[in-house]
Amino acid sequence: MRTFFSCSLFFAAILLFPACKNQETDTAKETDIVPVKIYVLTSRAQAAAIEASGKFTTDDEVYLSFKTGGVIQKIFVKQGDAIRRGQLLATLHLTEIDAQVAQAKAAYDKALRDFERIRNLLEDSVASQEQYQNASTGLELAKQQYNAAKFNRNYSEIRAPHNGFVLARLGA
Repeated sequence: MRTFFSCSLFFAAILLFPACKNQETDTAKETDIVPVKIYVLTSRAQAAAIEASGKFTTDDEVYLSFKTGGVIQKIFVKQGDAIRRGQLLATLHLTEIDAQVAQAKAAYDKALRDFERIRNLLEDSVASQEQYQNASTGLELAKQQYNAAKFNRNYSEIRAPHNGFVLARLGA
């Protein structure tokens, strides 16, 4: 019985399949003609110019600038110049920067004198421990400000970090 049932399903499927056929698609295929043009492919040598805009750089390009702001006194190089490591490239006017260093030095010297005075008074039991600690803190702050001013003075000039060429002078 099982064989008879599966055979009858098979024959029923075969009989129903032509009934599902779409009549419209058959007629559409016969009337839709798409014109096609065929070209012969040929090979020829032709130099094509490619235009592009961009920026040329290298892996070891370095942008240099002053650490502090100021008025530029002199630029010693121009675009295209060859430079050597350590060569002086530009300097700032040092009037203002030297004044800052002198002020920081004077403040450090005063803080050092105050610290020494308070330490001597503490040994004589005339000053308090708090006054001594305040003088010590003041001395340390003045020392750091003096060191920062000297550091800024040292970076008020631009020196070449490597051998190379000046690609551009920006802003000058």
